[in-house]
Amino acid sequence: MSRTSTTNDQQADDALRVRREQVAARHASGVAGLYQRRDDLAGIVPMADLVEEAVRWTA
Repeated sequence: MSRTSTTNDQQADDALRVRREQVAARHASGVAGLYQRRDDLAGIVPMADLVEEAVRWTA
């Protein structure tokens, strides 16, 4: 494999990693915002509760 293709692959991997992190942050922010607007949702979906709590701890 040539050095150029390895560099291109690494750049593509880096770009994909950044995009995934951005999407994850946007979704976590959306869950936290939803929980702020709708207190009645707490306790219904345990994973959403975990995400919401994690966002609060990192704020």
